[in-house]
Amino acid sequence: MKRKEKLNHLRKKTKPVKSINMDMDIQNKSQDYEKMIRTQDQALAHLYFHCCYRDNEFDEKEMDEVSAKFVYYGLNKDLNFKKEIKNYLSYKPSIPDEVNYISYLISVISPTQDLALFSSCVDLAISDETISSEDEEFLTFLGKLMRIPDADQKVITQVTIQKRIARRQRFF
Repeated sequence: MKRKEKLNHLRKKTKPVKSINMDMDIQNKSQDYEKMIRTQDQALAHLYFHCCYRDNEFDEKEMDEVSAKFVYYGLNKDLNFKKEIKNYLSYKPSIPDEVNYISYLISVISPTQDLALFSSCVDLAISDETISSEDEEFLTFLGKLMRIPDADQKVITQVTIQKRIARRQRFF
């Protein structure tokens, strides 16, 4: 009986150590994105990836949209699109705190045209032709982090949706 008690006692002692090690691993991995994202262009690319990857998959339309934005904003000159996606996917599962992550990206981007940045994020979030409740929550969250008033967020979102519909239908 004493031997079983000792084993149980030892097992109880080792569990917290394992948990602490796992917490430290998560903490170390959470800083991976800070090591990878150093420039405004990288931060913008990773924010765009994050806007599209809400459903944990990139579909072809979303990839086309992001790559078009890469070209439009000239990000393709300094960044390797495939490498940045691999970097994003490598740390995405280990982001423990989305608030800190998005705040970090925004601080690196340091936008002077915050409404334009928010609008392009809305455009990417709905690039798969749907706006889910998760997309809406994320956009509200992003808008609050960027300190964009709720009314402005709603107008930007509605205008972006209507522009996308008008483009698709080729009719106003």
